[in-house]
Amino acid sequence: MVMPTLEQRVRILVHHAWDLRDEGSDDAMIIQQIIDEGVPPDIANAVPGLIDDEIPKLIHDNAARQSVIRQVTTAIESENFDGLREAMLDGIDDERTLHKMYCVLEELLLSDSHEKGTVAAYGLSFLHGRGDWPLIQALSHEDENVRFRAAFALGKMGKAAQNSMDSLKEALNDPDEYVRSAATHALAVIQKEMKPWWKFW
Repeated sequence: MVMPTLEQRVRILVHHAWDLRDEGSDDAMIIQQIIDEGVPPDIANAVPGLIDDEIPKLIHDNAARQSVIRQVTTAIESENFDGLREAMLDGIDDERTLHKMYCVLEELLLSDSHEKGTVAAYGLSFLHGRGDWPLIQALSHEDENVRFRAAFALGKMGKAAQNSMDSLKEALNDPDEYVRSAATHALAVIQKEMKPWWKFW
């Protein structure tokens, strides 16, 4: 089973705990809940401090954050690639806004609408160091359209998607020819970008 990277797991955990804090849980309640969910106690005890470290770096208040999320959602619903890119650029420097965008994109990646799901996949391709995990998971989705858009987006990420290479190699045997083609292209792009630029021989 493919796992998120350590950095991705820490980010997911911190934002899960942050959501609990936003819902009214104090630090003791947060620590106990995530321990109950299987987080080792030494890591759980460090999580509130990780949240506190990030708070001074935030540049959006809640209203600004919600505005960016609405723009992201609207761009996906209207299948507007350029609008999504602009909205994400507005939100990418704020850790909480970035996480909220990630959650929206992750959910809409699995949309029944192939067009909207493709726009969401395109958005995830911008999130280097984070966006590859939902796309890797989507490579094993039952819907071939979801698998295709995931492989397509991983190719857009280039070497930032190197964690997906094993899953993309498995996708070379996908029953759908378009998924196989997208996986072949993605692997070629990732491997090319991983090669040092000065290697001429």
